[in-house]
Amino acid sequence: WISTISSDGIDNLAPFSQFQIIGYSPALVMVAIKDTLDKDGKHIHKDTLNNIESTGCFVYNAVTDDLKESMNLTGGIFPPETDEFAEAGLHKLDCVCIPAKRVAESPIQFECRYLQTIKMPGNDPSGSEDTNVVFAQVVQVHIKDEFIRPDGKLDYEKLKLLYRAGYADYGILEN
Repeated sequence: WISTISSDGIDNLAPFSQFQIIGYSPALVMVAIKDTLDKDGKHIHKDTLNNIESTGCFVYNAVTDDLKESMNLTGGIFPPETDEFAEAGLHKLDCVCIPAKRVAESPIQFECRYLQTIKMPGNDPSGSEDTNVVFAQVVQVHIKDEFIRPDGKLDYEKLKLLYRAGYADYGILEN
């Protein structure tokens, strides 16, 4: 779940299943954002990509099983001026290092500073299958205390993190 803020100060929240930690020192992540075409075949970027590239930041918010309905709702098509936090009835938390907001209900959030985007061409000559791979550095991590075991590791049985298995299929990471 990626939250961003537009250059006009509008909060945005959208799910992305292609998110990955790619390095630890420094902590680096990537998120893949597919291009879309409008009815006239013109490339339009999702609000998330526009916001990341214009403000230089985003937040990764972990999704738990109890948040899947809200996550799915934020995956809808909304005009850029829509605040998906409000649409889904979610609460916002300020970040420490960046201006984007965090999902208060999420047990884990990474504040990320944008590094670069690499456009990967798809197979369709129209460009409708192009993917933008966004790279960022994690600058702050937030984990709710109740999900940290005494040994300092995450308690996956309590977290019940949602993962995408493919298609529209999801699973719960339990251990």
